[in-house]
Amino acid sequence: MKIIDMHVHAWGTEPQPDKLIDSMEKAGVWGACVMSSQPMESNAKIGLSFEARMEEVFAWQKGYEDRIFPILWIHPKEENLCSKIQAAVQKGICGFKMICKDYYVYSEETMEILRTIADLNVPVFFHSGILWDGTDSSKYNRPVHWEVLSKIPGLRFSLGHCSWPWIDECFAVYGQFLNAQTHGNPAEMFFDTTPGTPAIYRKDLLSKLFSGGYDTGYNVMFGSDCFAYDYKLQWAAQWLKTDQAMMQELGVSRKIFENYYYHNVMRFLGKGEAVTHELPVPDNAGGWSPKNPEVPKIIEKWYQKLGFPRCFDEEFYRILKDAAISDTISADAYDVECQDGKRNFLSALFLCETLEKKYQEKGIGEPILFDTLSDIVTYTNIFSDLKNELSLGRMEWILKLLDGKIFRLGRLQFGLEVSLWEIPEKGIKKGDTLLRCYIPFGGKLSKKACEDAFFQAKNFFGKEYPIVVKSWLLDDGLQDILPPDSNILSFRNLFEVVDTEESDAILRYVFRWNTNRFSVKFVPAYNCFSEAVKQAALAGKTFREGIGFLR
Repeated sequence: MKIIDMHVHAWGTEPQPDKLIDSMEKAGVWGACVMSSQPMESNAKIGLSFEARMEEVFAWQKGYEDRIFPILWIHPKEENLCSKIQAAVQKGICGFKMICKDYYVYSEETMEILRTIADLNVPVFFHSGILWDGTDSSKYNRPVHWEVLSKIPGLRFSLGHCSWPWIDECFAVYGQFLNAQTHGNPAEMFFDTTPGTPAIYRKDLLSKLFSGGYDTGYNVMFGSDCFAYDYKLQWAAQWLKTDQAMMQELGVSRKIFENYYYHNVMRFLGKGEAVTHELPVPDNAGGWSPKNPEVPKIIEKWYQKLGFPRCFDEEFYRILKDAAISDTISADAYDVECQDGKRNFLSALFLCETLEKKYQEKGIGEPILFDTLSDIVTYTNIFSDLKNELSLGRMEWILKLLDGKIFRLGRLQFGLEVSLWEIPEKGIKKGDTLLRCYIPFGGKLSKKACEDAFFQAKNFFGKEYPIVVKSWLLDDGLQDILPPDSNILSFRNLFEVVDTEESDAILRYVFRWNTNRFSVKFVPAYNCFSEAVKQAALAGKTFREGIGFLR
């Protein structure tokens, strides 16, 4: 996905376009609108002449004409401005920047300039909201002042920083411009989300933009407010990460993501395809949604395919109705720390669709797919029981399955991993590739079933790798509480244990997932083995996890 930063300042420094492009690329940004230094009419001390400003932004564009878009900062008091604007556009200026620091946008002088710009089919980048310039200039920058621009046919303009702190007013003005189209006034307003909103306000801003019901997804654009000479890639990358996480939480679709970061800017510059707006109506503001309507259908499909207990149905369909799951989520980038069990559950179901396509591309059959995905049902049962509501946890594990890194082959699960251990007697070094074996819930752990799984793994991965397991099942102490013919002891004997570490993992797997040494006294045992484990825990016995290699 291409990302254009539509708000970058040149600011009177030596143009270094190669350096700018390099810094932007490191931040994940493809192109930028670079705004010239300010006019002398805005600041007599550091302002530049009209010609010097043009020369400056063209120098920043040199060599990257398809990625850097020169924007000229203008002031209505400049002499012969309308004719200069026409000449500038003919030379390649892509738009104009205006900051109303000592004039109102609705002054006749300014309106004349804007009419000229509209006729040239290029946009205007306005500052709006609080202006940090050491004066009382914010009075010129209330978004409601821009309503008058609806009288200029063909004008495209953006309001910088979404007019913070007047976000609500800015949003309402956008609705006014949508409504104005019904009266034959086709001027168009765009949102420039360049920070200016402090981080604490960012979620409020994006929530209103994408959930307010107006079709903002076609008119919202990303900007950073960075300087071209010192593009702060960490700052830009952090805002990109912040916005993307918040937009995903709102269920914003891939199409709107691409609009936000690329297509809307190009259309604003007059280089994209026209859109047909959804006109607002009272109360529900038109009901426009940024979500992909196919997402709930995909989630429901996999809910049915995986065969969840029917007792979940009522709650599932209730949360599905208001689900805000973005089709941009991926298993490798999902937040493993997410504590929202419902979001985890719905997201996992959506990601099943992507995994199925991966399996099909690799020629892996459906039986393995559904065996592997059965853990989603298992852990939904476990965490729904813990939370007393539909919930999915242990996402660090679930995401490995959904990323195609772990496969269930018969009774066991396997995945290629880099060795974390140095085992000289096995000729294994840290960094070597191992085949990690895991033991899922359910079914007898018979020797035959395990040997069959190892055989399947050899065929599946196409090569023999050292097979390693780390599990409470390899605890030496289990010999004291299990009969000699136990399947657990039989499984342990398949491995040569090379190391152990203290761990109470056994309590999670034998009892409820949240069981610990304190709570185990309140948990009922359900067979001889669980009773023996409980008594051992109460007696202070040390449990261990063993690391073993298949003999």
